[in-house]
Amino acid sequence: MDSHNIHRNHRMRMRQNFIRNGCNHAFPHQLLEMLLYYTIPRADTNPTAHRLIEHFGSLEKVMNASAAELGKVRGIGPSTACFISAAAELCRRYQSDFREVRITDSADNLKAYFFANFPEFPDDHLLVAAVGPQREIIHCESISLSSLRESDTVTARFIAEIIIRCGSDRIAAGIFHTRQPALPTNSDFFFTHTIAETAKLLGSVLSDMIIYNANDSFSMKESGAFGFSQEYTE
Repeated sequence: MDSHNIHRNHRMRMRQNFIRNGCNHAFPHQLLEMLLYYTIPRADTNPTAHRLIEHFGSLEKVMNASAAELGKVRGIGPSTACFISAAAELCRRYQSDFREVRITDSADNLKAYFFANFPEFPDDHLLVAAVGPQREIIHCESISLSSLRESDTVTARFIAEIIIRCGSDRIAAGIFHTRQPALPTNSDFFFTHTIAETAKLLGSVLSDMIIYNANDSFSMKESGAFGFSQEYTE
């Protein structure tokens, strides 16, 4: 039996096992191996799946890698890199749409949302969540703080686009720090003030700003670190 038939039979068994038993008992490399079937039609994708996980350290980090980073791994061409990256983004957007968190009940709900959906970034990021009429998060976007450069104009434009596109009268925000403690910096106060003022001009309100890192979090509303008006907390 030639190698092509061996790989074909292996893939058939993998698919049949997936259909019969689901993915709950599959190892991370097996899920990745199956994903690679759709852009690598003939070669054995098992070693490539292992290389990806070994290179990045975990399946989660593979799925969080950019297409450019994925392309540095042997066996991953441009089409495969784009496919993995697009699949990861599809999962993130599904998860974001699926999870509905009432953020005004407590700061803990908003912290839980950010930790669950945006657990880490390669550098410091600002997150802005549009809130729906039932106080559920209907959309959330993130942007690197280095892209904003403490510019009130650039920051205001980013906030305004989200509020206008979502038609939201309430937003919540978070700032993720890669190396700093989960406490507000002078820069964090600048961004919080700019977001609150921009929201106010558009008939929206900022309900809270969560400062967090991989291990801890801090609510600026809950701590009184920022002057949220009473209407923000109702």
